[in-house]
Amino acid sequence: MKLTKKEALEKTIEMWTWLAEHPEAEKKDYFKENNISNRPICDCYCCQYALEINAKSRCRYCPAWFDTNGCYVDNSPYFKWRYEKDSKSKRTKYALEIVALAKEKIKELEGD
Repeated sequence: MKLTKKEALEKTIEMWTWLAEHPEAEKKDYFKENNISNRPICDCYCCQYALEINAKSRCRYCPAWFDTNGCYVDNSPYFKWRYEKDSKSKRTKYALEIVALAKEKIKELEGD
């Protein structure tokens, strides 16, 4: 699956918008419910894009927002979303933070 940076961000927005609307769901559920058989690595379009750039330093090339520490840093919205199991409203909030960050990056791309 070859993605441009903008495509990866757009697909990220689609997926995380769905996840915000379905806070009980996990990333794998998005692909199942939407009949998407060609899943990106880590069920993440940004990871897929970054992998195509550099397989060894994938996080460094994330088109969304992550620094070289990747999305598993304690303060990232993804980390918070992944480990929040009790509050649907918090999972929705974190998913929407990811959507907002991806939208911000698309605006930056279009401004270039």
